Amino acid sequence: MAHSTTRRGFLATLAGVSGTIFLAACSSAAPSTQAPAGGATQPASGGQQAPAAGGQKVTLRVMERANNIVEGGPQFELYRTHAKAWQDAHPNVDLKVESLPTGSEYATKVLSLHMGGGIGDVAYSAVGSGSFQAFASAGVLAPLDDLVKNDKVDLNQYLPNMISAVRLGDNGIGSGPLYGLPLLVHARDTVLFYNKAYLARAGVDAPDGDKMTWDDYLNLAKKLTFKASDGRTEVYGVRESNDYQFLEWQCGARAFGTNLISEDGRKAQFNTPESKKFWEWLYDIHNTQGVAIPPSAGTVNETFLSGNAAMVVSGGYLQYAFQQKKDLDFGATAIPKGPSGQRGSVTMGDAYTVTAASKVKDVAWDFVKWMTNKDAGIIMCGIGLCGARPDVIDDPKVKNQGMQPLFNRLVSEGMPYLGPANLRVAELNDVSRQVMGPVLTGTKPDDAFLSAANSQVQQVLDKPRA
Repeated sequence: MAHSTTRRGFLATLAGVSGTIFLAACSSAAPSTQAPAGGATQPASGGQQAPAAGGQKVTLRVMERANNIVEGGPQFELYRTHAKAWQDAHPNVDLKVESLPTGSEYATKVLSLHMGGGIGDVAYSAVGSGSFQAFASAGVLAPLDDLVKNDKVDLNQYLPNMISAVRLGDNGIGSGPLYGLPLLVHARDTVLFYNKAYLARAGVDAPDGDKMTWDDYLNLAKKLTFKASDGRTEVYGVRESNDYQFLEWQCGARAFGTNLISEDGRKAQFNTPESKKFWEWLYDIHNTQGVAIPPSAGTVNETFLSGNAAMVVSGGYLQYAFQQKKDLDFGATAIPKGPSGQRGSVTMGDAYTVTAASKVKDVAWDFVKWMTNKDAGIIMCGIGLCGARPDVIDDPKVKNQGMQPLFNRLVSEGMPYLGPANLRVAELNDVSRQVMGPVLTGTKPDDAFLSAANSQVQQVLDKPRA
């Protein structure tokens, strides 16, 4: 399993094949949304129109990660119903959804197809994993600003943080052309999931992260740490982050009032006084207090599902995995605000993009708009993810959907994505894990250690743009 244990990690096991999925295979399913009667004839780009019924037959190829679109995957229902509605309204379009490898192999495959001239017309991309940055930087994607202007698309339909996240220019994420429309959004490491059985065992009430202090959080983790008769820890109080890498540690550092890299993404800040306080806290909960489960115990979902951790910190996307264990009675609340008075987070999400090589950009653009509209966003809710749109978050159906209102509120409060200016997200995650991992297993983060670690991170940030 890859190091990253985001929603991609737990869904990756659902898919081990690649190939082409034809929407016709889902033709027996009744769509939950209906394409508007005029949807096929609205201008799609530069005055061109998406082909209507009776027009010339064209093929639209959509590049997707296999784990997204298999049954149980986050986009399965979106394609089964919503994409089918679009297909039904465009009978002269042969819609082919191509299932590509998961994890980091997805970006590698798309880049290979681009270089070899075999790329499709629409590509799924993710900001958190860095595939969006890699595609935009390599020239895989077509800029969308002119299409937005020509169609008078109101970008205020989408959350500002996510529109910023799908812009990429010389100054990195948030600058330059628009390369995608946001499909979904999540706020990393803002949700504290808890096992109700362990709360009952400890005789404590369900936590309310909005009322807790950072010290309350630590004290609760202590109460939920249970020892066996031989002194061995049988249940740890908390798994304090979704993964052990830059993206999650950036959330933690923000709770202490700082960023681990500069705002321009060019300077490492692992050894600043504020960052040191965060690293010392990590050392303390793992080594002095002994309430945080060791990294060797497994992924975030594995530690919670096995009962080895009473609480875990992640994003709302893990709700779906936890719900599959029918005998697990769990709840969720917001992670408390940190010592700085702010709740550390990173807002990220996924987008649909039009490829630069597409010969049917008008059709691809029409499809991308459809797959990121309000109805699509509502479909994405329900497993802890949600459409990156205010009108989705505010929709009554979503507001009454279990834990989803909590997750959506945390998204709306989330802090912007901040990544390396040279777009080397994967390398930054890897080097962060390598140099700071020892803190979790007993190495004190003193000034000399942090200075050396910071230098190694800086070496990655100093590399040319990916």
